[in-house]
Amino acid sequence: MERISTYRRTMDIEDLAGLVRLIVEQMVFIGYTHDSASVERFLANAMRPASNAVVFVGYDEAGRAVAFAFGNLCSGLECEGDY
Repeated sequence: MERISTYRRTMDIEDLAGLVRLIVEQMVFIGYTHDSASVERFLANAMRPASNAVVFVGYDEAGRAVAFAFGNLCSGLECEGDY
């Protein structure tokens, strides 16, 4: 992996199509059948301006997305705060 970039807005992701492909592959691996269009919508919603979500994308030497991690800060009544 050449580098890792952090994003808070989908419009900033350099290889969005590559990231979406990776997410679709991950969804299939864990038993879901979402297509690319669905994943793009889900990702845009998760990373809307008021969200605390962040995505880390690893790129290869050619600038293609080859890895990702998604993080999100939520509040829960059961834990009386953020988690």
